[in-house]
Parts: sequence; C-alpha cells; structure tokens
Amino acid sequence: MNSLRIKKPEKYILEIILSYKVKINLVAVIIFLSLIIFFPSSTLGKNNEIYFQADNYLWTSDPPLLKAWGRVRIKYADICLETEEVSVDLQSFECITTGKVSLIRGEQFLKGENIRYNLKTDEGEFSSLEGSEDSLFFRAKRAWISKDRIELQEASITTCDLHHPHYRIEAKEVKILIGEEIIIRSATLYAGEIPLLWIPSFKRSYRKENQPFVPQFGYEDFSGWYLKGNYYFLLSPDYEGILHLDYREKKGIGYGVDFSLTTKEEEASIRTYLIKEKDSLKKRWATRLNYKKNFLSSSSVKIKLDKVSDKNFLKDYFQEELKSSSLLIEHRGSGYQGYLLFEPKVNSFTKEFVERVPQIKFIFLPWKIKKSDLYINSEAEITRFREEEKGEFIRADSFASLSSPFILNSFNITPEIGYHFFWYRGEKKEEGYRRIPYQKIDISSRVQGQLGNYVHLMNPRIIYYHSHEVKDNLDFLFDIKDYKKETAKIHPPDLVKLKLNDSFYHYKNKVASSEINIGYDLTKKKENFTPLNYTFCLTPISSLLRYFKLNFLYKFYEKEYSIINSDLSLKDKNWYVDLGWRKNYAENINDFIFQGGTELGAKWRLSTFIRYDLDKKETSEEKYSLWRDLHCWGAQLSVKTKPEREYWVIFYIKAFPQYWVKFSPQASPWVEIGGEE
Repeated sequence: MNSLRIKKPEKYILEIILSYKVKINLVAVIIFLSLIIFFPSSTLGKNNEIYFQADNYLWTSDPPLLKAWGRVRIKYADICLETEEVSVDLQSFECITTGKVSLIRGEQFLKGENIRYNLKTDEGEFSSLEGSEDSLFFRAKRAWISKDRIELQEASITTCDLHHPHYRIEAKEVKILIGEEIIIRSATLYAGEIPLLWIPSFKRSYRKENQPFVPQFGYEDFSGWYLKGNYYFLLSPDYEGILHLDYREKKGIGYGVDFSLTTKEEEASIRTYLIKEKDSLKKRWATRLNYKKNFLSSSSVKIKLDKVSDKNFLKDYFQEELKSSSLLIEHRGSGYQGYLLFEPKVNSFTKEFVERVPQIKFIFLPWKIKKSDLYINSEAEITRFREEEKGEFIRADSFASLSSPFILNSFNITPEIGYHFFWYRGEKKEEGYRRIPYQKIDISSRVQGQLGNYVHLMNPRIIYYHSHEVKDNLDFLFDIKDYKKETAKIHPPDLVKLKLNDSFYHYKNKVASSEINIGYDLTKKKENFTPLNYTFCLTPISSLLRYFKLNFLYKFYEKEYSIINSDLSLKDKNWYVDLGWRKNYAENINDFIFQGGTELGAKWRLSTFIRYDLDKKETSEEKYSLWRDLHCWGAQLSVKTKPEREYWVIFYIKAFPQYWVKFSPQASPWVEIGGEE
C-alpha cells in the first residue's frame, strides 16, 4: 500500500519521497515535481495536513485532484476516512467516495455509502448511514452531517445498544442537534417488532427534563384510577405542541393543548387544560403563559400568566402551587439596572391580593468619586399598591450611601453613611413620609494557620449599625404584607453584629466549616443579645459519611431553640441513607425525615421517603419506589400512602433526563422536583 502525507508544498518533497513503501520510478518523481510547480501554496493552511494511504492513487495538477482506490485511508485533523475509492479536490478538500465508507470524527463513528464530504468544513452527505452520537444509535437511507448537527431521512433511532434493540423509533425525518436536542417527525415507536404508538413529531432534550411520551397509569385518592397520555407534534423546528388526553375514574376525561417556542432570543409556552368533573359537575380549567425575550444583550421582557378556575385547581391536578402573574421589563445600562414590574390581579377569587401596578426600580452600580477613595451607592423605587375594595396608594423609596473602604494593619474597614427616604400618597392625595439617616461601620479580618497538609482559616467580622427614623402619623390604607419594609429590619436603630466564619481544609478540600451570627442591641436596657444563628458543616474525606450539617437559632433569654435543622448523609456502593430533623416553633414544624435507597441485585433498586411528625407521633408523608433496569428502558413503580394514597407506573428512556423526586436537606420544602439523577 502506498502512503502519502500532503503538507504545504515547499515543505513536503522529501517527506513524500521518503514515505513510499514501494519502489519509486522516474515517472512518479516527474509527476510530483510538476505538482509542486503548479499546485498553489495557499491551497493548504500552515497547520492543515492530509495524510493518506492507498493501494493505488493518481495525481492531476490542473485541477489539483487526487484519486485513490484499493484500501484508502485519509486523515485530517481529528477526522479519519476509510473507503475503497475516493476523489479528493485539493483546493476545496471535498471528498467523493464510491462504495462503502467509514468516518471517524473525534469519538463519533459513522458508516455509509457514496458520500460527499468536505474535510475543512466538516460537513457532507451520506447514503445508507449507520452510526452513533452520545448514547443514541441510528440508521438512515440518507443523511447530512456537520459539526453541530446530524439530519437523517427514513431513519431508525434507539438508545439500546443491542443488535436487535428492545425498542426503536422509525421516523421520516430526524434532526440531532449535538448535545442539545433531537427533533423527530412522523415517528412510530416499536417494542421489538410491535408498533405501539405513532406521533407526528416531537422533541427530546439532552439537557432539560423530558415528560414521558408513553401513557402513565396510576391511582390517587383525589381522582381514583387514572390513565394520562401525551401526544407530541411539531408546527415548525422551533414550535412544539403537546396534546393531553387523560381519564380519571372519579373525575372523568380531561384534555388540553400545550404550545412552546424555543429560540436563542426567546422562549414561550402556553399550557391549557379543561375538565368537567363528573362527581361535582364543575368545569375546572387553567390557562398558563410563560414568555421571555432578550433584546440584544441589555434588555429583556418576561411575562407570566396563570388564569385558573379556582385556587386549588393546579394543586389538585398538577401538584403545583398557584403563583402571581406578572410582566417584568429589565434594562441594563451603563452603571445601572432598571426594572418595570406589573403584578396585577388576574383571578377573581384572590380577594386580598395586593397588586403592584406598576413598580419602577433603578439600581445604580457603585461608582467612585474621581481619584478619591469615596464610593456612592444608590437605589430608587416607586410602587403603586392596590387591593380590591380597599383602595390604593403610592410608595416612593430611595436611598443613597457614601462609603470609603481602607486597610489598617490586618483589618479591612469600611465606614458608611446614608440617607433613606420613603414617601407615601393615598387616593385622597393625603401624603406621608419616613426619613432615615443611618451609619454603618464594617470591620473584618483574616487569620490563617497551617500545620502540615491542614489549613485553618478564620474570618471574624464586626458590623455596627445606627439609624434614626423621623416619620409622620400617616396610616397605610391596608396591609401590604410581604412588600412592607420595616425600618428595624433594613436599618437597625443601634445594633452591633458579630459574624465569624471558620473553615478547616485538607489540601484544597474543605473538611469542616462553621458560621456564627449574633447581635447586641444597644437600644435595650436588658436582654440585649439577639438570637444566636449557628451553622456547621462536616464533609470528611470518607467513603461512607458524605456530610453532616447542623443549623440552629437559639434564644438566650427564653433558653430555647426556635429553629433546628440537621442532616446526616451516608452512602456506600450499593445503598444510601439521608436523615434529617426539622424544628421550627413559629410554623409548628417538628419533623424527622428519612430517605434511603438500596440496590436489589443488578437490575432492581428500592427507595423510600418518610416524614414523621414528632409532635403528633404519626407519619405525615410516606412513599416507596421500586425501580427496574430494562437495559435501555427504565420502569418505576411508586406507592405513596400519605398524605393521600397514590400509585403510579412510569416507563422512561434512560438516556434522557426524567422527572424524579429527590430529598434535599437545603431545600424548602424538602422534597423538590429535579432532572436526571
């Protein structure tokens, strides 16, 4: 077999001659010298090199063309092409093959017939393509590939790596956006050789959570036995739709249509659902809109609309809480950020809902006064509050502060003075105000010690706050709830606050850390200390103990803990156990939480979640899940006995992210919905 390496012409003569594995005759030398004379040096870049081997090959100089046949192997960058016959245009680097061909691009392996492929642009056309991308295996009669996508026609795809896959999808057209998503048109799902489902079009994401596209079967106290089906379709490459058709034993038939749009500049979704309950004869429904669009790199608009028939609809049918609707416009300018927020009332049953129509806010980034060490920080906000049957009023809120940080020995010191002003105006043009001049000094340091491979780091910090409020006697027309700004919380009258961070490292890994926060109120004559807030985290270098976390809020004078959160996580090769305790006096929570899982052989997995109320001495939440590995598929049987009975079975493709329930000791609530485990 002849072997050849093509480089920039002025460098490759000797390399070509020395690389021959057969005897070179005079005619071949003359051909190569002619090629050097007539082949332009600009055809190949400085680092662009082609290596090829072939049983036979033929050169032409005008046009510069290489033809090779026999056992041909061409290598360019991380691309390797093997075939029986090829023609290579040495100006465009386009390859045209005859017969079978294999193509390796990095870790991707493709096989096909009669391809036209450009080595420089890394794109081309195939006939009878067969290959894989990540966890996806595919075959197609025709295909087009590039660096970031693969397009297939008359295709078969699967994530099962067996010669006879457990399942496959036969589709008229498939687009694989590498590492992002798969778009499929006219798809039929096969289990073995049995067709199960036909879908006109749908998308599956490699990154985002995917809803199961096979029917879901289960039971719950609210609706009885149910069967839920999702039917996917694409209106265009960017528009996707889902038709929901569900049957619930106690409630009847429910249906809805979802539409979604995803581009680089905008994301939008509309979700609808309607059901006429056969037990209550009520029509219950929901229409939900989410929209986000970015304008250049400095502005964006976000819209959220939840219009529902009653306040419990989303919780009953989708296990979701009803949230407020809003329109938010953001703009980032030179040295500032601006927000325009509308939060109107859209559901008639929310009688005591406080609207913000609108709220305008500007946040100015800190800026330095010329060559001095003085920094100015400021914000401004104006909000119109409105509540049905109670009226409305306007609140203007603005502040400005002046600070000058400096270093004294080993201490970082930042003194700050500021002025905060609130102005109010009611429906009848009555006005009120609050003026709050305030001062603050922040002193921090860093103490580090090292012993062998261990490093101990302490960051003590003391902050002194002082403010003086002057206000009139104007009363609010109504309670604005979470939007109320209490002076003592944002600018304490006289408070010294101590914060201490303590960390312990082994090499670069943090082994343990703690944080202490406590304040001393100078305005009180006794019981001056604020509650002690303490957090400790232990992450030892151990294969069994993952972490231990403890957080509590202790009231000195009542001699009691108002909040206690503790978590212990253990994990071995075939099992894991998470234990948690949640104690909150204000919210009457005193729960012990257990979550664990274990492998039951090579194919089965069992997980458990239990929440136990220590005050009532009863289980408030209980769930068990049994998982079965079906090679490329996965099956989950879940049984939830409390607070309501629920049973469900889900089949899913293991290669794509799924919805699952995970215990999170840092989350609130402590059961959250996530992506791939």
